[in-house]
Amino acid sequence: MFDPTGKLKFSDTTLRDGEQAPGVVFSLADKLRIASALDNVGVDEAEIGSPSMGAEELGGLRVLAAQGFRMRLSCWCRALEEDIYYAAKAGIGIVNISLPVSDFLLGSMDRCRDWVLHHLDSVLPFAARSGCAFSVGLQDAGRADPAFLEKVVRMIASTDAFRVRVSDTVGILNPFTTAALITQVRSAAPKLGVSFHAHNDLGMAVANALAAARTGADTLDCTVNGLGERAGNCPLEELLFALKYSAGLPLSWEPDKLTALCSLTAEASGRPVPLAKPVTGAMALRHESGIHVRSLLKDPLSYAAYPPSAVGFDDHAYALGKHSGAAGVKAFFAAHGITPAFDAVRSLTEAVRQESRRLKRELAEHEVLELYSPAFEEKYVGSGDARECHNVKKGAD
Repeated sequence: MFDPTGKLKFSDTTLRDGEQAPGVVFSLADKLRIASALDNVGVDEAEIGSPSMGAEELGGLRVLAAQGFRMRLSCWCRALEEDIYYAAKAGIGIVNISLPVSDFLLGSMDRCRDWVLHHLDSVLPFAARSGCAFSVGLQDAGRADPAFLEKVVRMIASTDAFRVRVSDTVGILNPFTTAALITQVRSAAPKLGVSFHAHNDLGMAVANALAAARTGADTLDCTVNGLGERAGNCPLEELLFALKYSAGLPLSWEPDKLTALCSLTAEASGRPVPLAKPVTGAMALRHESGIHVRSLLKDPLSYAAYPPSAVGFDDHAYALGKHSGAAGVKAFFAAHGITPAFDAVRSLTEAVRQESRRLKRELAEHEVLELYSPAFEEKYVGSGDARECHNVKKGAD
C-alpha cells in the first residue's frame, strides 16, 4: 500500500540519465538552473552526473555540491573504487553503484555472475569507508534470474548499503511483473530501502512506477519531461499527477514551479514537449468536441482527470473546428462580447465546421471572428435566416 504519511521519495536523474539521451548536452549553467528548479519543486534527491565522464564532469559535480541545495545529491558510479573515490572527493553525499545482473547484459559485456559477486564483495567495503552513503543499482533486474537476483540482494543487505536500486533498464516490465519483482526484492531485504528506476520503451514507465510504490518501493526515479535514452525515463510531472489524481496519494507542488521546470528542461535539452504529452503538452487541456466542451463549460472535471489549476491554468482551452458544437461557438462569441441569436449560432457552428474541413485544421481566433460578418449572413444564412442575424446583440466593449 502507499504510505499515507508521504514518505515516498523522488529521485530525479535528469542531469545524469536524462542527459544520456542522444544529442542532449547540458552546460554547467544549464545544470545549475535545472538543479535549482528541481530543488524548488521539492524532489528528495537529484542524480547529477557520473565521475566516469572525466575532469570537466567532476568539476561540475563539485560546483553543484557546493550550492547548498535542500535535496540530496547523488551520482552514478561503476562498480569501481576510482569512481567512488572521485565522487566522494567532489563532495557528493550519495553514490549509486551500478552493475548488470541479467545474463543478457553480462553476456554482452563478456562478464558472468561470479564477476558480479566478486565486485560487490570488493567494492562495497570501499564504499562504506568513503564517507558517502551508498546505494547499489541492479541493471536489467527484470530480466535477471530470480534466484541469482535474490542472492545479490541478500548480499547487498548484509553491507552498509542504505538502498538497492531496481532498474528496468530496457523498459520490458509491465505493472504485474514490476509488482512481482519489487515484492521479491522487498521480501529478500525487508530493512533495505528500495528504489525503482523505470524506462519507457513500451510506454509503461509511470504505471510500473505506481506498481513499484504499491508493492514496497520507497523511492521512485524519474526525469523531467521523461528525458532519457531511447523512449526516455519515467516523467516526473506525469508520475506526480498519476500518484495524486489516479492513486490518491496526498502530494503537493506549486504548479508554476513545475511547469517552469518542464519548460526550462525542454529548452536546455533541445527537446520540445510533444503537443499531446500528458500533463504538460499543449493539447493536454485543449478540447474541440462539442459534447466535451458543453460539459466542461458546466463542470471543469467532467471530461478531465485533474483541474486546470494543477498546471497553473485558470481554465481549459477550447478549440473551434470540425467537431465543435453550438455551446462552444456560443461561449467563444460571448467571450468577445457578442451574443448571436439562436439560429445564428447554429449557422455559425456549421460555418466553423465547413471552414475547418476546408483548411484541415482548427480555426484561429481571427478566422472565427471573420465568419461573423455581413459576408457570413449572405454566405451561410441566406435570405430566410437574415432576420435572425440582424437580431444579434453586441455586449459592451
